[in-house]
Amino acid sequence: MARGPTRIVDIAERVGVSISAVSAVLNNKAEEARISPQMQQRVWAAARELGYQPNIAARRLRAGGHGDQSTYLAIATSLETSMELLGKVVRGVQQFAAGSTEPIQITVETFRRGHVDKLPGLLDGTRFNGAIIANTAPEDDEFLATATIPVPVIVFLREVSGRSWVSSRARSAGAQAASLFMSAGRQQPAVLVPADQTQVRLERQEGYIQAFRDAHFPVAQITEIVSDAFSEEMGYRAVSGFLASGGWCDALFAVGDIMAFGAVAAIKAAGLRIPEDIAVIGHDDLEMARFIDPPLTTFRLPLIDMASDAAAMVLGMLHQHRHSTAHRIYDAELTVRAST
Repeated sequence: MARGPTRIVDIAERVGVSISAVSAVLNNKAEEARISPQMQQRVWAAARELGYQPNIAARRLRAGGHGDQSTYLAIATSLETSMELLGKVVRGVQQFAAGSTEPIQITVETFRRGHVDKLPGLLDGTRFNGAIIANTAPEDDEFLATATIPVPVIVFLREVSGRSWVSSRARSAGAQAASLFMSAGRQQPAVLVPADQTQVRLERQEGYIQAFRDAHFPVAQITEIVSDAFSEEMGYRAVSGFLASGGWCDALFAVGDIMAFGAVAAIKAAGLRIPEDIAVIGHDDLEMARFIDPPLTTFRLPLIDMASDAAAMVLGMLHQHRHSTAHRIYDAELTVRAST
């Protein structure tokens, strides 16, 4: 006979403790119940081995909501995420849900960058059955690498040790940007980056610089222009300040289109021509990239397909009780426009 869902009593019997102790651990109340860290680890290990999954519908019903048989899938992202990029991720998950034979409820959960550990439901399994986690800070990635999380999670657009993830070949994109500039004979490259980097943006920067180094280009001439934040305004201010202070480049790679838009405006405000004086490349292929003057050369990731795959991976982990990690990696496509 097929075994039914794992119950709290099954975990209690496996560990040899009371049902109330297991309940306290699974509901993130172990400290209140004065349960030792060693015992907490044993409970979580048994829960993973037995394939325990929280019953979100039942918990919502007990809390006064409506119970149903849906699977609750969260898209968890930081508050700083671009709405256009988030929209593509949501569309990808919706695309997967529309083709699913089981009902899937999609929720969008947010956290402050650097504080994913405070995301409601992440550590106690009370809000969703699985999650796709995006736009994390390095400290978030460190937390996710070691945290005990009771539901399946996929880390999106970054690679985290010990976790399943969907990401891109970010260094390759940076290298392609450098190659395009070098083939055009550009001699003074620069890279525009935010002060608060994410993993993939940092890798784009590193790939760009490494490509020049591999070509024996004088690395000292590669200028790093640092923007206070990842926004059009901060990109504008960073490049305006750089040019006003006597700085110069003839090739600028912005690790995100949002900052590239600000950079283009700053270059033009300084009386310079694009691409004759300074060529510009961005990343993300946001909708406005086609409509700014001049249209922006940029990289496009298939975010909708990536998010759909991430959702499929979460559901696969849920139903197969998989504990091994799975990884998917995608290439970004370079679209050349008039800014180069």
